[in-house]
Amino acid sequence: MGSLFGGRLKASGVDVRLVDVWAEHIEAINSKGLVVEQDGGRQIISIPAMLPAEADTVVDLVIVFTKSMHTEAALAGIRSMLSGRTHVMTLQNGIGHVDIIGRFVDRANIIHGITTYPSDLVGPGHIRTSGEGHIKFMSVDGRSHELLARVDGMLKNAGLHSAVTPGAEVAIWEKLAFNAVMNALAAILRLKVGDVGDAAEGRQLAGRIVEEVVGVARKKGIGVNPQRIMATLEMAFREHRDHMPSMLQDVLHKRPTEIDFINGAVVQAGQAVGLSLPVNSTLTLLMKILEQAEIKS
Repeated sequence: MGSLFGGRLKASGVDVRLVDVWAEHIEAINSKGLVVEQDGGRQIISIPAMLPAEADTVVDLVIVFTKSMHTEAALAGIRSMLSGRTHVMTLQNGIGHVDIIGRFVDRANIIHGITTYPSDLVGPGHIRTSGEGHIKFMSVDGRSHELLARVDGMLKNAGLHSAVTPGAEVAIWEKLAFNAVMNALAAILRLKVGDVGDAAEGRQLAGRIVEEVVGVARKKGIGVNPQRIMATLEMAFREHRDHMPSMLQDVLHKRPTEIDFINGAVVQAGQAVGLSLPVNSTLTLLMKILEQAEIKS
């Protein structure tokens, strides 16, 4: 995702640097350019890429696209790029990132939101995307400021469908509910999206997961729409049948997952407002067992 956004922004004329810990990826981008495939087309973008130790220039905006559990390490690695004027934007899955980012920059300098754009890594320096998506974001403190408009303009100029959205929390929690279904069920069952949806029991379980997430969001005063969430799930079951969600890919590659920032985070948020979430709690525990078994093997 970082390569997709960075590549699109750089191609539109924005001064962008990519920072990653994967040396092969960095070397491929610097030597051959970033290869972006989309809907049968292919573009090679010249963009500087570097390891965290090489990132020493203070910037106006950092967009974080790491897996949730790597957020703190990622920001610690680029501390020299941060200053009092730097804003940090997270479009990551799940919740809990804002508290981590707040250890590095003032809360007033944090922007949060969601994106539905897809991006798959083909190999070092090479990504593939398809179709369209959207981006919704807002400052964490709810304050509109000039940088938000600038970021929105840059994203639109890069061909990305973007909107400054005062109710960004609604979009974040609706996507959280979507991911709580898709990621956890696909990973635990080791099934593609379509296989989960083909079973009546899969759809029934999806409804229960969403019901719990919606209950927590509404208790927090966030006006999520369960019908909209279920409609998005139905669309994914139907149109993204062969998709393998990131948590399933992590399990198959014996990597830690984002369960603590998705289903696990919902459970913690529920406890904070006095709600018990038996379905999401069970999925979190099952995922933890599976993680430990896979990483050990």
